[in-house]
Amino acid sequence: RQDNRCKCFNIRPMWRSKGLGELYTYLPLTPSNRDRLLAVPPSSKENSDYGFSVGRNAFKFDPAVGKWISLAFRVKLNAVGCEDGELELWVDGKSVITVSGLMFRDSEQSRIKGGHFQTFFGGHQDDWASPKDQRAWFADVSGVVIE
Repeated sequence: RQDNRCKCFNIRPMWRSKGLGELYTYLPLTPSNRDRLLAVPPSSKENSDYGFSVGRNAFKFDPAVGKWISLAFRVKLNAVGCEDGELELWVDGKSVITVSGLMFRDSEQSRIKGGHFQTFFGGHQDDWASPKDQRAWFADVSGVVIE
């Protein structure tokens, strides 16, 4: 998890019990990234092995069955040698997490070349597992790279 963090990054929405949402990120471990990510309200936490929990409880997924939720991310890569990258998350059209001054990469060869989509109950212990079967539906998943 530590090797080559300047060659790739991972940003994903996450929710905890009662639908409390956050972003979970794996970014290069620079002092500036650490300071900026941990400053995101209402609460952010670092686990140097497993990334940053950013903006814990910044939004809430409505647990109502049948209600669609719209998520949108914006990632602006930093210019190489600069800490000017940006990250923003919208939930149902409302900006809920914004972070600027980030470093995603240290080489021009590090570019956004694709996306990865998955769902899982995270964690490495049984207490992360759901006590009952769960279902999730996804629609209109898209992405764009603007250079």
